[in-house]
Amino acid sequence: MSNFTEMRDRARSSPKYWERLLVRRFTNELRRVMKSQSVNQKELARLAKKTPARVSQVLSGHDNLSIEKMAEYAHALGAAVHLHIAPQGKIVRWREDNWRNNPVTTSGMLWRSPHTPTIVTESQGTPQ
Repeated sequence: MSNFTEMRDRARSSPKYWERLLVRRFTNELRRVMKSQSVNQKELARLAKKTPARVSQVLSGHDNLSIEKMAEYAHALGAAVHLHIAPQGKIVRWREDNWRNNPVTTSGMLWRSPHTPTIVTESQGTPQ
């Protein structure tokens, strides 16, 4: 086993690794939503009632983000944070749908709410 592989595996065994990964994913998603809405950092600060310096810290991953803070920033952009727990090593893909224009039915019954994303794990290949 290479030194890199050993270091990577050791890092992945730490909850801190997964915490930092979540923060990075959140900030990437926050930037994506900002870009789609043409919102810059200064405007996000105004919308979220935060200082521009605080927004900069968040977007650079240097702020201790709680779920509450993530929800505040998402809400300021008219968005929501969705969580899903899956076994480590599984790939989870999110699909955003315009639910009101494209409801999903199974046997005539609606099987998800407008606020629940469709989640597909690679191992199963079926929506949950």
